Amino acid sequence: MQKFRKVIAVILVFSTLISSVTLFASAKEDCDCSTAPLIVVSGFATVPLYLDEGTDAEEKVWAPQSKLIVNAVLKLIFPIVGLCLTGNWTKFTDTLCEQVMSVFKNSLCDVNGNSVHNVRVRKYPLSADNHSDFYLSDNKDEQAFVMTAVYTLPQGHTYFFSYDWRLDPMDNSKDLADFVEKVKSKTGHDKVVLAGCSMGGAITLSYLSQFGSDDVRSVILDNSAFQGTTLVGELLNLEFAFDKETIIDYILQFIGAGEGFEAFLKKLLTKTHIVDSLIRFAEKVIDNTEDGLSEKVLYPVFAYMPGMWTLVCDADYEKAKENSLDKEINKELIKKIDTYHYNVQQKAKEILSDAKENGCNIAVIASYDTLGVPITASYKANNDMLIDTTLASGGAVVADIGDTLPDDYTQATDCGHNHISADRVIDASTCMFPEYTWFVKDMLHLDFPYGSEAVQFLMWLVQADEQYTVRTNEKYPQFMYYTYADKTLNPLK
Repeated sequence: MQKFRKVIAVILVFSTLISSVTLFASAKEDCDCSTAPLIVVSGFATVPLYLDEGTDAEEKVWAPQSKLIVNAVLKLIFPIVGLCLTGNWTKFTDTLCEQVMSVFKNSLCDVNGNSVHNVRVRKYPLSADNHSDFYLSDNKDEQAFVMTAVYTLPQGHTYFFSYDWRLDPMDNSKDLADFVEKVKSKTGHDKVVLAGCSMGGAITLSYLSQFGSDDVRSVILDNSAFQGTTLVGELLNLEFAFDKETIIDYILQFIGAGEGFEAFLKKLLTKTHIVDSLIRFAEKVIDNTEDGLSEKVLYPVFAYMPGMWTLVCDADYEKAKENSLDKEINKELIKKIDTYHYNVQQKAKEILSDAKENGCNIAVIASYDTLGVPITASYKANNDMLIDTTLASGGAVVADIGDTLPDDYTQATDCGHNHISADRVIDASTCMFPEYTWFVKDMLHLDFPYGSEAVQFLMWLVQADEQYTVRTNEKYPQFMYYTYADKTLNPLK
């Protein structure tokens, strides 16, 4: 019996020692480096959505699988032939709507803005150096940002936050708040840097509106939709518009094969009237199918997604809501999107100003001199390919593509500094934060390719230990231009 007690005592002592060592090892000491961990908040659909994610039955639902698209197109061949023979647009529209819905069926939300199916987004809970499958998947956009940060910041100080972009941004920002707490705990830092990319800017602002900025050292809005876009609002308002010259220029801006070839191709497209024919066909299809497509596809698929409304700018919001939603049927959905629109998008300056007063650094980045998608009324608006420069910058006065500000134009706000670009395209004095807003000419939306001087500019902002302004570093003035050929970022002169 005495021996048995001794054995038990030894086991208890040994167990206590093991427990103590384990607890000591698991306790996270404060990190003694001065670099706050970075959380890159993803943009629209950067990470795919999956049906039954993580199971053997997992199926990608966004972006829609190519096999679904091909299948839908094949099933439209005979209806198109029938349309040509009979001119029966009603029958064709019904078939068209049916096939389009077959592509989007698994990504639908209900009338209240909740996912119809068990759809999830892939998450990245560990520091980004544990998720090379993500950041090695592309050499630009958020992936290039994350990859550069992984190789620049201390190990374990880079994180990537993904979310289901279809859903309520206020709910997604609650998940971001949990993520911030986990990152703080893992790294031993009491503050993080939030870089909201594209739609991620809306999630970042939603987070600040609900949880404040006590845990945030810097907020970077990178080509952000925190003020929406004109494209999405105009689509919901069915404000389609086509311009031949703009469409040709839009095609050419992605070719990058040299001025000689581009001039030849532009002449070819103009002389052969191919674009004219396509425009006439598109206008005919829209005229004859618009009502059916909007009621049976556009609104049920996209207007029922609360997240999509973060991409609608204030100028289009009320009209788009009236056109695409029913006050009774969509009452809960309207409540969600109103909460975001009135309390976050409309109050963005107030939210960011409060963060600034609380010691948080602010940086806003907008690109320009690129055409947006040329299918709506704002086809000439200066853009980064997806988001209007005036909206991404928080209110700059921006001339249309190919134009400049009038010869007699003077800076709108006299603040003691020049905020008009050297090419006289932008007046940044009207921005929410003219001293903290940078513009990059000729840079496509979120691009910042890996290994470029442009992505190093992002890292300069990430590592800021004080509020940088457009005059802090002569290498990074308010207006810059990017050259894809040699990946350089230079002051605009």
